[in-house]
Amino acid sequence: MLRRLLPRPDRGKSESDARHTTRADLSGMKQSGPKPPASTGSRAGQPRTTGVAPRQAPRAAAGHKYGTSTALNTLAPPPGLPPVAPVGPSSIVDTATQLHDRHGEQIRSGSEALSVPPAATAAVLLAEGQFAPTPVDDRMAIRFEPYVFYQQTGRWLVATHKDQTAEYRAFSEAQAIDPGAAHLALRMGVAQLSGSEANAAGYDTPEAMRTALEQDPAAQVAGLLSVIAADTGLRDALAAQDWRQVAQLRAGPGFGALGYDDALAACADAYRRVQHGGGDDDDGKPKRKKKG
Repeated sequence: MLRRLLPRPDRGKSESDARHTTRADLSGMKQSGPKPPASTGSRAGQPRTTGVAPRQAPRAAAGHKYGTSTALNTLAPPPGLPPVAPVGPSSIVDTATQLHDRHGEQIRSGSEALSVPPAATAAVLLAEGQFAPTPVDDRMAIRFEPYVFYQQTGRWLVATHKDQTAEYRAFSEAQAIDPGAAHLALRMGVAQLSGSEANAAGYDTPEAMRTALEQDPAAQVAGLLSVIAADTGLRDALAAQDWRQVAQLRAGPGFGALGYDDALAACADAYRRVQHGGGDDDDGKPKRKKKG
């Protein structure tokens, strides 16, 4: 399973403070409906099947974006937990090799059908997956986004993002309150597709998408390919390997503080290196043998 690949950029304490909620901030909250940490809001997602309009997200300083299509949320470890150790470039290549071994042909054929370099599609998979908590069992990797759940229900549930046990615990608690909102606030699988992307991924409901993705890892990659196909702007940005634009579309205006564009570039380079055994490009064309 994919893990966090790159260390979080050191952008200064003030920026970190603006993006993350401290344990003290949460200590006084009651789970019956306190005001959550401030956020810049989210991109418009698919309407809920229940017909309930999402709540208006409070605004805050730039540098962080909670949203239904956000690739990176809450990168710093919760208070009291040790920081994630930096992982070097060799580990990025190792993880890219695992992705290529498991899904390489699917990524290649699906990307070429969209006129997108396979390494660009792989970069999104790798960058998304590095921020999913490490699995502790065979269940599909998920990430529960409490702010999205709050927007739908007005209920704030604390999610530590410590590991998959914590993610499934938070998701189960949310399901007991509102199953539909819980699924909209869920990120799923190797591509970390959000519940709001269910329609674009080819499913009628977030619940249907979760069931399908749990049963077949290949469906997780296929879901991202469908999302790319449904979003012309994203497809064009990936085709051009314009990482800033891809980051803007996937992570919102705070992508620079989150380092998402840098992560995409590094992940694409790693996949490119393993795709053709160290080739310099990823256009999918056969490479000419060196003379001698």
